[in-house]
This record gives sequence, C-alpha cells and structure tokens, in this order.
Amino acid sequence: GTYRAAYIGMRTSISQLMQLSLGDNPFFHFSNYIMKTLRFSVQSFLMVYAVITVGIYIWFIRKYSRNFILSIFLLFALGVYTFTFAAIKQTVAVAFCLLATDRAVEKKWIQFAIWIVIASLFHPYALMYLIVPFLSFAPWSKKTYYLLGGTLFICLFMQTLIGTIVSITSMVGEEYSQNSLFGGASVNIFRLAVVWMPVLFTFLVKDTFKENQDRSENIIINLMMINALVMLMARFGTALFWARLANYFLIFQTMGIPFILRTVTKNSRTLFLMLIVICYFAYFYYADGVMFGGFDYNYSAMPLTDYLFGGILD
Repeated sequence: GTYRAAYIGMRTSISQLMQLSLGDNPFFHFSNYIMKTLRFSVQSFLMVYAVITVGIYIWFIRKYSRNFILSIFLLFALGVYTFTFAAIKQTVAVAFCLLATDRAVEKKWIQFAIWIVIASLFHPYALMYLIVPFLSFAPWSKKTYYLLGGTLFICLFMQTLIGTIVSITSMVGEEYSQNSLFGGASVNIFRLAVVWMPVLFTFLVKDTFKENQDRSENIIINLMMINALVMLMARFGTALFWARLANYFLIFQTMGIPFILRTVTKNSRTLFLMLIVICYFAYFYYADGVMFGGFDYNYSAMPLTDYLFGGILD
C-alpha cells in the first residue's frame, strides 16, 4: 500500500532527481519517474519490479541450485517471495546483487563492481555484498570461526558499539537512532532457529565441503551463514532493522539446503527431503498464518482483464 500511494502521488521532476543522495535510492526514484512519464499504471509499476526481481531470483536458483524444485518450494516457505511484496526497492537491489554474485563466482570483478553500484543506487545496503569476493573459502575453515567470533563480539558489545553502527548507517544515507536499532522487539526465537539449523548441519558435514572445494558452493554456503549471523544480531537488537538486514541474504538458504541434502547418504535422502518439506511448510504456516496475522490480511487481487485493459492510472 505504501508503494502504491507513493507512485500514484509522485510529482518528482528531473531537477529533484539530480539532487538525490545515495540513501535516497536515486535509481529507484528515476525508474519510477520514467514509468510515471510513460503513464504506466500502478499495477504495471508493481509488475515491472516483480518481473525483474523474481525473474532474476529464479534464474540464479536455476543456475546454482542442486535441486531446483526444492529451492523454489523454499523460496515460498522461507518468505523470500513474499518479502518482495513489502520491500520492493530492497529486493530489486538483492536481485542485482545476485547478478554481481554470479560475476564473482566467475571472477569477473569489473562486472561484479558495476552490478554492486547499480544495486546500491536502488538501496544502499546492497554494499554489504562487497563481502562476497572474500567468501570463497571452504565452510568451517579457519575463516569461518573468525566470522563467528566477530559476530559474537558485535552481539555482546552491541550497546557499546551503537555509535559506530549509527555512523555507518548515516554514511549510506539512512538515519537510525538508538531506539530504532535496539528499542524494538528482538527476532522471534523460532525464526532464528529456522535459519540456524541448516548452518549447524553444515558443521556436521563440513569435511564434505572441504573435499569438494566448489567455489560456487562455498560462496553460497558462506552467504547462507551470513544470513544466520545477521539474524543472530537481531536477537540482541530490534528485528525491524537487523532481521530486514538478514533478509538480504535469505535467498541463499534456498540453495544451501539442497547442497546439504546432497551430503546425506542416498538411503536417507528421501527421509530428509520429507522432513525438510514438512518442517518448512509448518514454518510457512506459522510465519504467515500465526506470527504475522494471516497471509490474506489486507490482500487483494484484480482480474487479468482489468490489469490489461483497465484505466491507465489509478
């Protein structure tokens, strides 16, 4: 609803767009300006971002997942897809970061940098993906423990580090106070457990990853771990900020879990697959039906004919 209202009431000029800072998401506003100028309906405005974001998500999963169908199921069950409804500019930035990650896997660093810049101009938190080139090491090697140690340090001393954290967010044009970072409710413990269970399982099969040394697998598993580590910070701070930050890396859970499934013996694989489907479906029902008050709350739809042949602007 917020995005619809902003687009319908948009009265931005080119001169105003030229004055936008990094934190103002200039490419997002410029794209909206172009669509508004071309008289795209509010439904088409939403559809353009949906096609770009979800299209890139599915392309990336198709390229790197070891079980495409399972990954698509997890895309819905983990809330990766539904998050695109609530955070359009953040998720389109994530989509471009996936293109950057693909370039990083192939060590095409100039293209990687270009996609990161584009993504950051849609939302500055995309700059977090600058860590990707440093994540090609095998999971649970020495560098993993450095990540864990650094995260635990931040969690334990988060209140002390508040000035630094606020300064970092201010540098990219986002204004957060101590209350907005730490004053709200922390992340639900069940939600935290859901993202940590696959990471803990990778510890049990860490020797398999060390033997394979597949660059794309290493990067995806490590980014899945980054998702879990940032979510852990949400347990010490407010979920409104930290859990949303973790969602920048949530999509890697959808590919990391099939990687883990591949390490299980063939005789046990079917049982593990059934457990994954049952448990993640239960989480989806809990998250969308209980924790957030129902998926259909304030949800509305329109017939395809109305979208194709309805009014130009709402």
